[in-house]
Amino acid sequence: MTVHLGIVGTAGHIDHGKSALVLALTGVDPDRLAEEKARGITIELGFAELHLGEDASAGLVDVPGHESFVRTMVAGASGMDLGLLVVASDEGVMPQTTEHLAVLELLGVPRILVVLTKSDLVETDWLELVQGEVAELLDGTPYAASHVIATSVRSGEGLDELRVAIRQALEGRVRRSGDDIVRLPVDRSFLVRGTGRVVTGTLWSGKIAVGDRLHVRPGGGEVRVRGVEAHGRAVERADAGQRTALALTGPGAESVARGQILCDLGEWQASRRLTVWGEVLDGASPWTRGDRLRVHLGTAEVVGRVLPLGGPVLEPGQGGWLEIRLKTPLPARTGDRIVLRSLSPVRTVGGARVLEPHPPRRARKRPLPVGALEALSGGSEAERVRVVLERAGRDGVLRTLLPVLTGCTPSACDEAVRLEGAVERGRQVFPRGAVASAQAALLGWVDEQLSKDPLAPGAPPDPARVAAGGGPVAELALEALLTGRQLELADGLLRPPGYTVQPGERESARLAVVARVYEAAGLEPPAVGLAAQTAGEPDPWPLVRHLERVGQLVRLDTDLFIWAPVLAEVRRRVQEELAGRTGLGPMDFRGVIPVSRRHLLPILGYLDREGVTTRETDGRAVHRDLAGRESGS
Repeated sequence: MTVHLGIVGTAGHIDHGKSALVLALTGVDPDRLAEEKARGITIELGFAELHLGEDASAGLVDVPGHESFVRTMVAGASGMDLGLLVVASDEGVMPQTTEHLAVLELLGVPRILVVLTKSDLVETDWLELVQGEVAELLDGTPYAASHVIATSVRSGEGLDELRVAIRQALEGRVRRSGDDIVRLPVDRSFLVRGTGRVVTGTLWSGKIAVGDRLHVRPGGGEVRVRGVEAHGRAVERADAGQRTALALTGPGAESVARGQILCDLGEWQASRRLTVWGEVLDGASPWTRGDRLRVHLGTAEVVGRVLPLGGPVLEPGQGGWLEIRLKTPLPARTGDRIVLRSLSPVRTVGGARVLEPHPPRRARKRPLPVGALEALSGGSEAERVRVVLERAGRDGVLRTLLPVLTGCTPSACDEAVRLEGAVERGRQVFPRGAVASAQAALLGWVDEQLSKDPLAPGAPPDPARVAAGGGPVAELALEALLTGRQLELADGLLRPPGYTVQPGERESARLAVVARVYEAAGLEPPAVGLAAQTAGEPDPWPLVRHLERVGQLVRLDTDLFIWAPVLAEVRRRVQEELAGRTGLGPMDFRGVIPVSRRHLLPILGYLDREGVTTRETDGRAVHRDLAGRESGS
């Protein structure tokens, strides 16, 4: 079984022999276009499979070296595991050698090999001078210790050594995780007769299988994968790091173009604003607020404005926090590498690393959250997840978007969520602190309500949710408090477990006064407001509700209550004197209930609700068996 080791890509000046090197290594001419043949230069990306023994292979990407096609070079370099910096021995370091090296570094390509081509055309002394020139170029870069190999495609010199070095470099790299979201930056899109729309690219992360449904970003379309090829062979599944071709179908297939990505997250939306750590190359112009630059991310190129966040200007050779505002939205992920190039003349002027793909709105005078940005830049997976959750606060984060916002794999996000003690509701994840804060607010509000009204048996839950901020966080807080037995819900009210109303001396005296007013009123009780005047109570409602709860008052209407023993006597008399009769009107009841019409109708309504009487088409009926039904209930 052949193991795929990764993606190797060329880089270097025009006419330094990149395409010839690819042909010599693979037997495949990467220049497939008629225009490329006619002009003798590489214009588009070329691809071939590089065999590294019987048991291993790699994908080889050939990029154009002409300064007019650096944008294509950047698209090809995105996703490389190993760069081959090609330098012609007879010319040495040239402008695109330097620029391509800068692009490799800005994109974070982990390793490079320097390939000195055309070594058969120069003397040993000259070759040594070129090697010294290359060492000087690499000095101060992450590639200073890179292996330099002299080669000749005519004689075959150095090619076997190069293959061995490529294999060793790829075997020592950090593998791309298959446990990740799917992201395929599209570098080619074309129609094939009998197949339909085909797109190609380097699968940055995740796995794609036949039958998968993917989303196009930016753009919003959805496609289905009807066929998969990896390095030119039909397969059921392509893995991260492979050169991949997909046959697509579906409503979004026809619009897929270079610069877009295919992903498996429908929730992932492109953004017009990015927070990044940016670096200006030596020799470039300073970046000031509003400067327009070309932004290269993956295979996409758009125009954006840079806004330094740590000061008014970012000088050459310096790095700093930036916000980039894009003319066209891009689907970025935390950790993504960006190459920045000037508008005119077009040259590489710097790069950036995405820290916030969807940054919050920030006032210019507010302090920059440097600690959070540093955590997103170089913190552990748990630290990055914590920063994202804390920033989201009570709004929460979609669980599926955590890998985008943190740059972590889904399983790493799951573990960090567990370690952080974050709380989930549906598809949302909330920071533990937001839920704890809502719990404290909810407990405080219930306590405050019971303190203000010591006769209340509890507090209503809906205002409690509002006091906790509302939304899912308030629901989570309430659920946690009920589950943890810090609160209980009884009779529709929230209260501490086992809470009972125990009127103090002052409340008991006030209750007695109100009770006497209603007891004295008999069958014609006053409305609550009038009862309050009689009892001298500015706010009688807590007292009246308590007397109702303990069974001393019965509610007849919204603000009309009656002394319970009086009403019990009414029920007895109605049952005793009118039981079994039907077709009764209000006047028939007045002989038994000698009250005014104003009080009679609420009393009759109460008797209806209690089942003592029933309203019929010709009047009311009084049940004979009420006492029997009550005793048997």
